[in-house]
Amino acid sequence: MFRRNLVCFGNELKQDFSQADLSATEADRILLQHSSFNGAKFDGCRWTRPVFAHADMARISTKAVEWGTPGDRDSDDRVAADFSHARLTHADLTKAQICGFFYGSDLRNTSLVEADLSFSDFVGPNFSFDMSFGGARMRGAKLRHCRISNASFYSSDCRNTDFFGTQFSDVSVDGCDLSHAHFENAEIELTMFSPDQMQQAELSAAYDVDKLGLVQIGNRSVD
Repeated sequence: MFRRNLVCFGNELKQDFSQADLSATEADRILLQHSSFNGAKFDGCRWTRPVFAHADMARISTKAVEWGTPGDRDSDDRVAADFSHARLTHADLTKAQICGFFYGSDLRNTSLVEADLSFSDFVGPNFSFDMSFGGARMRGAKLRHCRISNASFYSSDCRNTDFFGTQFSDVSVDGCDLSHAHFENAEIELTMFSPDQMQQAELSAAYDVDKLGLVQIGNRSVD
């Protein structure tokens, strides 16, 4: 179904691609919800608008992939790959470029080192933190202009992560290492930081969302 360097169109459901090597492939408008990609390789592939809803993507390798098309939310150019309820535990997304819709997705223990997930949505259903980054390694990642709500970053490594312009609502950051993480122009609502995290992170140009509207947090970072 896939061939190297060929744009692919498809409507395939519930396929088994476990351990498959799909590196350097190109695809567009492809539906693969409920499929299994456990341990598959996607390194260097370019898929414009894949639908991975409910897919098992544990332990996949997606180094330097390009999935979706980032852009302003009001722009027709923005195309988000669908990862609703997808399982991405222990996946390697190092240096991946993904614009995606993650609803109730499982990103626990995933490597997002230097990945660019800008303009993506990360939403947990039922206000239960079912959107999880627990234990994820996110050093140097870019999550600019994202929307993150009802999500957990428990014990994740977010050192030097860039959250410029991202909207946070009801997010748990317990045990998260935010050393030199950047929150410039971020909007933060119902999200509590520990005193240590307030010292570690660059929160000076972030905004707290309260009943009075947007209130700049102020300079609470250290070099």
